[in-house]
Amino acid sequence: MNDRGGGDLVRRPLSRPGPGRAAALRRRHGLYATPPPLVGYLVRSVHRLLQAKLGRPAGLADPEVRLLDLAAGSMPFLRAAWRLALEAHWHQGGEPAEIIRDHLLPHFQSVELLPEAHARGQAALRRFLRAHAHTPDPAAPLPGVLADALAPAQEILDFPANVVLGNPPWRGRSEVRGEWITGLLARYFEVDGKPLGERNSKWLGDDAVRFLRLAQWKIDQAGQGIAALVLPHTGRLLPGAPARGGHGAHGGGRQPRSRRLPPGARRRGGSRDPFGHRPQGGLRL
Repeated sequence: MNDRGGGDLVRRPLSRPGPGRAAALRRRHGLYATPPPLVGYLVRSVHRLLQAKLGRPAGLADPEVRLLDLAAGSMPFLRAAWRLALEAHWHQGGEPAEIIRDHLLPHFQSVELLPEAHARGQAALRRFLRAHAHTPDPAAPLPGVLADALAPAQEILDFPANVVLGNPPWRGRSEVRGEWITGLLARYFEVDGKPLGERNSKWLGDDAVRFLRLAQWKIDQAGQGIAALVLPHTGRLLPGAPARGGHGAHGGGRQPRSRRLPPGARRRGGSRDPFGHRPQGGLRL
């Protein structure tokens, strides 16, 4: 997960934050760890959609897939996608070294702002590669850019992602993130070129909505693809006025679809889901 706060956090040493500071970061910036079952569910869904809807029988192992995680944290989504791509490649009779060299390393990318989380993610990727008999060159870069996804570096703008996935920060009142993302988000405040006319559009300022807008923009650039994000506010984010503005930003294209968690994952009254979390308003995938 990502922190979208001030630069003082970026300049801190690459060390694991203490329990008190970690809790403060979660509260302030809407950071929620992604349970492994949810990571697996989202990655498998992307893999199957690539096969069933986009004509890519190899799914994530297809050499044309370009995957981007905009809020990578310690990179659980990227590692899960690697694991599934390796499995699919093996079933096709391929060798791990081949797909790692030619596809996983050059075609999978992620962004993280917090140096501590970025460092843990890089270490996790190296352990993953060693476990699959691939010794990475210490001087060679691994997937993972230390940057702010909402003020993206040219490297991220130019990355031709056709799969965007992850669990962006859940923060109801986002800080001003700069002209680029603000201008991109402006399309969510209008429908068919006219103002949205909604008295209560505050949830369009949620950090999660900004990440959704960025994911949509990346897929628009690719022409087709999949955006698979874990989003909050089932009753506020996608239905109603925000949906009207969000759908209008697609310029007449296919409207985004959302999927609830599997049965039992969310119960009435904000009860805990099977992963031990208490979502506010539920989760939307």
